[in-house]
Amino acid sequence: MVNYTPINAKTILTKHRFMDDWFLSKYGMNLYRGCEHACGYCDGRAEKYRVEGEFGEDVYVKVNAIELLKREIPKIKEKTFIFVGGGVGDSYQPAEKKFRLTRRTLELLKGFKFPIHILTKSSMVERDFDIIGDINEQNGAIVSFSISSLADDVWKTFEPGASPPAERFKSIEKFSDAGIPTGVMFIPQIPFLSDDKDSIRDVVKASREAGADFILYGGMTLKEGRQKEHFMRILKEKFPYLEDKYRGLYKNSGMWGSAAQGYYSRINRITYDICREYKIPTRIPYKLFKDRIELKYEVAMILAHIGYFLEMHGKSGGAYKKASISIQKSPFDVRQKTLAGEGGLRKPPGVGKVIGGIVDEIVKERRCRLYGELSGC
Repeated sequence: MVNYTPINAKTILTKHRFMDDWFLSKYGMNLYRGCEHACGYCDGRAEKYRVEGEFGEDVYVKVNAIELLKREIPKIKEKTFIFVGGGVGDSYQPAEKKFRLTRRTLELLKGFKFPIHILTKSSMVERDFDIIGDINEQNGAIVSFSISSLADDVWKTFEPGASPPAERFKSIEKFSDAGIPTGVMFIPQIPFLSDDKDSIRDVVKASREAGADFILYGGMTLKEGRQKEHFMRILKEKFPYLEDKYRGLYKNSGMWGSAAQGYYSRINRITYDICREYKIPTRIPYKLFKDRIELKYEVAMILAHIGYFLEMHGKSGGAYKKASISIQKSPFDVRQKTLAGEGGLRKPPGVGKVIGGIVDEIVKERRCRLYGELSGC
């Protein structure tokens, strides 16, 4: 039985120092703390997130969320996506049927004309198909679904409260058919259960067939403490033959819960190659955020993506990633075209001639040839 505890939060919006180049998020929110989906791998259980009670059974409902958002959203003075989702509670978990905080949040965001990015494991998001469609026509919307495996024994074990993957893909198809951009977050890929080539191909193929516009992917972390202990209990009960493999893979996981060196790069390479085979982008495509965020951040996201694509092509992309951060830190206001002046780029620290030329191209021509060549889109 799930216990709902109403709480009055002090604030709702979380502002990140830098825009996240995976999710395009500078602002996000947790309308609920704790999650009824009770995913066995969720790092929301980790002590660092300070979710009290039994994760999956105790859900804290921020009953004053809408009142706080009415005060906090007008303070946002930049063009940006608002991420409707959080790390410690799915915005479309069953509690939403009763409290409707997500629906009311979308109504509010529509009035303030912000584009949105929703991430969920629930087909309940279809309930809000109407307002998401309105927001998409007005300023843009992206609806993403988290998928970790298509195998019944895996997802039923580790995602007991979430919608079945088949339902999630049907939701993708519905939104996609209506012209609303969709994505798949193949996160986490569960070691030895959904990180092999056949399992990865199954998810990529299903995503392509459903009409997803992109796939983001990543391996699993196991932070020491509640998260790791809970996961290992499930593993011991359902997949005991994998215990020794996990102890070896996460032997020196550290504060971030990382797997052994080389693991993530190996599965990233496999997933990237399969996504290329199916011609599905592995970052949110430029066309989905072009002119929907501040030009400064648009430039920064493109550079970060170029860095990633170069690494996937076996080249160094570090300079582009550093330039992305440097530009976000810089005081230049590209809305006034002061980042690219008549004499070329007024370079922030760490931005040299080559990257400066790319920035000039984005600002002046509103396109990026290198991005197109590397991304394939």
